[in-house]
Amino acid sequence: GGDRQASAGSAAASPSLGQVWEEGLSLSPPVFDTGGEPAASGPMVRVLHSFHPEEVREADDPEGLLRARCLPLDGTEHVEVLAAGGGWLYGRLVHAGREGYFPEDRADWDPEAGIQTA
Repeated sequence: GGDRQASAGSAAASPSLGQVWEEGLSLSPPVFDTGGEPAASGPMVRVLHSFHPEEVREADDPEGLLRARCLPLDGTEHVEVLAAGGGWLYGRLVHAGREGYFPEDRADWDPEAGIQTA
């Protein structure tokens, strides 16, 4: 028989991004390249929870490529979604015009925010 050690997991109020990734969030967000052209407009989402690029673990992004393209959020914005995949969204801040990646679980697909769901 083999000895199995139980991993001591602390019950955190909100899962870390690393835990979320292990549960299915891809480390490869959707590739989004408009070739320099303005992106077509997409659905609007309301941001519910803040997100900071520092939440991406260095072990998961050793060269910092993903962190460099993440969109910092404070939890109050409205974002136009331009691409989605692997648990990530790529969007543009409505008022600031900045673009980048952020986890899909930070957004609310709220029809009252002007989102078209069909």
